[in-house]
Amino acid sequence: MKKLGLLTALWLCYDLWDWLAKNPDKGKGNWIGWSHNGGKYKSSYACFACTFISQYKADKNSVYGAGCQYRRNPCIIPCFRIDYGCTACLSPYNRYNGSLNNKSIKKYARIIADSAYKEYVKLGGKKRK
Repeated sequence: MKKLGLLTALWLCYDLWDWLAKNPDKGKGNWIGWSHNGGKYKSSYACFACTFISQYKADKNSVYGAGCQYRRNPCIIPCFRIDYGCTACLSPYNRYNGSLNNKSIKKYARIIADSAYKEYVKLGGKKRK
């Protein structure tokens, strides 16, 4: 996959999580945008925020260049900027992963999608919803 720009990564995060909120019975690997499902995207992380940040891992001068794989601070998705990233105990992603019913899955996937979308628009992305 070619290097992702910030706005593209945010839009793809929104698209993935919006799809998950609308399809709570499916997992991230089932997203229609992945190349193995007929789409055009590949990601070693199954997350475009992590994919974006991993591009800067070795760049100590970049705001995105520090941190381990899952404790991204700052993450490009605002709802993960608290409590050290997506795997923190109370993060929407951790709650999504621990959800036992479709209602909770929809709720936390929607929080992540909306957070990515708001950041996308805030940084100059064209409103598309």
